[in-house]
Amino acid sequence: MCIRQKCQYPTRRFCLWTIWVLGSSSPLTSFAAASSTEQTNSELCRRRVRNSPLTSFYPLHYGNPQLLGQPPISFIREVIAGCFCPSLLDKKVFSEDVVKRVKFYLDNIPNGAVGAYADAPGFPIFVKEVSKFIAKRDGFPAPTETIYLTDGTLDGMMFVLKLLFSKQGSGVMLPMPEYPGYSFLATQAEGAVVTYSLNENDDWEIETEQLEEAYKTAKDAGVTIKAIVVINPNNPTGSVLTLEHMWEVIKFAYKYGIVIIADEVYQNNVYGSHKFVSFKKAVCTVEDPYKHVSLVSFNSISKGYTGECGVRGGYMEFHNFDKDVLAQIHKIRDACSVNAAGSIAVAVLCNPPSYENCSKETADQFFKERDTILSRLAKKAQMTVQVLNQCKNIECPDIGGAMYAFPRVNLPQSVLDLAKKADQEPSEYFCREMLEATGIITVPGSGFGQNPDTYHFRMSLLLWDPNEFEEMLMKMKKFINKYFTKHT
Repeated sequence: MCIRQKCQYPTRRFCLWTIWVLGSSSPLTSFAAASSTEQTNSELCRRRVRNSPLTSFYPLHYGNPQLLGQPPISFIREVIAGCFCPSLLDKKVFSEDVVKRVKFYLDNIPNGAVGAYADAPGFPIFVKEVSKFIAKRDGFPAPTETIYLTDGTLDGMMFVLKLLFSKQGSGVMLPMPEYPGYSFLATQAEGAVVTYSLNENDDWEIETEQLEEAYKTAKDAGVTIKAIVVINPNNPTGSVLTLEHMWEVIKFAYKYGIVIIADEVYQNNVYGSHKFVSFKKAVCTVEDPYKHVSLVSFNSISKGYTGECGVRGGYMEFHNFDKDVLAQIHKIRDACSVNAAGSIAVAVLCNPPSYENCSKETADQFFKERDTILSRLAKKAQMTVQVLNQCKNIECPDIGGAMYAFPRVNLPQSVLDLAKKADQEPSEYFCREMLEATGIITVPGSGFGQNPDTYHFRMSLLLWDPNEFEEMLMKMKKFINKYFTKHT
């Protein structure tokens, strides 16, 4: 656990491993999650590793699905195209279902002007689509006045943190391991970051004891905790919270009068026997008085099965906020206008083709595209766990959700000594060794935070070609077993 009250960006804390490829002087070293200029990644690797015999590289270090080959969902792209270029509707390039959806959206936007500024929450027709989706998912109402469209989750998160950090000395609790982007946003919003440790021995669940310890540490340091961030399914660990543990978080938040901020962008990425339950549903089903806790929850088109990272779209829902507070939020947010393309994509995500609202042909195509993406991720998650647990000194828990594995690496003293000699954090040293030997690019656990004397790396499951992914796993297995045979 740690507290950060100043905006500091130490390379090893916030920086993706591949910054090594760019060089330590790169300005990108200030922020991990936003530093992925991957379009020339392989070429940069080749330039850096000039004497390497490697001919291919495996970029497992970022969550950018379409860059790694995942195809877009046709219906989403076609509806966006039709809304921005309605003249195409008469040229019979789209199915009747796409034309029908485009006309429905344009008829509910003033003058059909998707290029105009939208109201603070976004165009009402798109907000209504989100409202219906949440209500259907959870079985509880989601009033439109509590929903705001966003230009992705980071846009909404920064807005919320700035609202909460109204006084000096305010802070937010973040999980460790954490998604580094939230630390960056919190410090940019001039708030303190207080980390609470996830329990690695219990599938990375949240434990009340760790929450209480983090809160006490913050209080002793003069930090007023305003919110707790929960990522479910989790990046980087791939864990999925149980309802019982979610209720513990809710009771903790109620006890201290703090807001829960739920990052649920991976809610469609859940595998095996694991089940996703939204924090909205968890709050609505917990007993009194805890069901009155305030909650802001996020979803996005960047992850799930859509992978539309560059389109920038998402939403946030403010649950259990006083109407006067919502009125103030509306006034502040009124200066913002979200982009229309992202809003359209969010609307289709929340109201996708089905046999009830589309022809059988359109619905079949959508389900085929969606299920191919999700089934490949599930298969790769299962394969990754199986192969990594056949490797020496590696412990990889079940991947319940999201798009990543976060295996533990038990480094022997000889490797720790070599890392120290190289003046590198041990997990960073190991990742570098693997990159130079195999071309496999991963992120050291130090980039997300680790408990003392534990070492990890994060790898994504996003290489689209199953054969390439399996080939990569075999190279990784061969390297690790050989490496730890040498370093015993």
